[in-house]
Amino acid sequence: MLTKHQRVSQKISLLNQKRIIKYIIEKKTATRAEICRNLHISFPAVSNIVSKLVEQGIIIQKGKQSSSLGRKPISLTLNDKAATIAVAHIGYGELKISILDLCGAVLNTSHLRFARKSSFYTVIKMLIRQHLSEMLEKFRSTHGRTLGLAVAVPSPLDYVNNRLVKSRFYGWENKTLPKTFNILGKRVPIIWENDSNMLALGASRVFGSIKNLLAIYLGIGIGAGIIYDGKLYRGHNGMAGEIGQVLVPFGDKLKELERIVSEESLIAVAREHFDSIPDISGEKLLNLLEKSASEKELIVKLDTISRTVSQFLAVLIAGICPELVIFDGEVVRKCPTLTDMILTKAQTYARRDQSSFRIATAGKSLLLTGGYWLVVKNEFGLDDVQDLG
Repeated sequence: MLTKHQRVSQKISLLNQKRIIKYIIEKKTATRAEICRNLHISFPAVSNIVSKLVEQGIIIQKGKQSSSLGRKPISLTLNDKAATIAVAHIGYGELKISILDLCGAVLNTSHLRFARKSSFYTVIKMLIRQHLSEMLEKFRSTHGRTLGLAVAVPSPLDYVNNRLVKSRFYGWENKTLPKTFNILGKRVPIIWENDSNMLALGASRVFGSIKNLLAIYLGIGIGAGIIYDGKLYRGHNGMAGEIGQVLVPFGDKLKELERIVSEESLIAVAREHFDSIPDISGEKLLNLLEKSASEKELIVKLDTISRTVSQFLAVLIAGICPELVIFDGEVVRKCPTLTDMILTKAQTYARRDQSSFRIATAGKSLLLTGGYWLVVKNEFGLDDVQDLG
């Protein structure tokens, strides 16, 4: 049996290991001396922990950094081939699955269409589990085990009872969320998260110096992810940021926000405007909506939509007072004209500088970054490690 001193030493060593892993994840590359200096851990302790992590294959030593003094220090980085991470996103009739390496680089991405009437368990078990197994098989011999699967869903979640509350678009309600999948003979943990929250987590990793931000997701619905003091804020019942079903004045009646600005609502606007074109898909209708956004009749409709949405967002922004408001989602990418109108009006109504607003870059998926971080944090137990200053 360990003595009290040994137990304390063991806990300190484990905490320092987590801090070192997190430091290398965030800095991408580091030396032992740099870790000692910035994390205030003794050199012998760092060397001992690093040796164990190298032996486990989690980190690797890559050459030597340049130095003007004596012996050149060895650079440490994550071993990109040590493991894979999977991130799935349930969108508008589409399931997007990405496989990432341990450093967060995308190895493969697949898009699958499914019917709106599909049951929750059909989508989860058949599409995610079976297709994910096929995707991971390609990297089985080169990238080690799969650390976990993060799934972004268009629904509020009951985090206490591990249940999906209600997805109005698909009609899924009160569904138990599986905690693991058996993939290629191994139990793989699943981390479930609301899509807006996952977006906010990704934004907080990319814009690490910003501790308070608001992420607006415009896609299958509209939602807000809130990062407060560097941490995801869910509210007392996990429903913080669930703004899609808020009633707002629209024309001469009250209407839910997601009935005004979402892929489905905008497709309905386009279908009404282009009613002379038969049998056209929602994707093509959104493309037509964007290409024809300068038409007088459409400008009036888009102006009404953008004014209503931005007035609501201005109140939200004033209440939360974030340093940064970032927009992402399918509507943002497919309808940039409407997105610009919303941003411009929101800046005016909230009386905020343009630098406080940002549209997610097309080449950098914040949602993927959020999913990656959820899996890594779960695998290495980084919840109790303070963010770096």
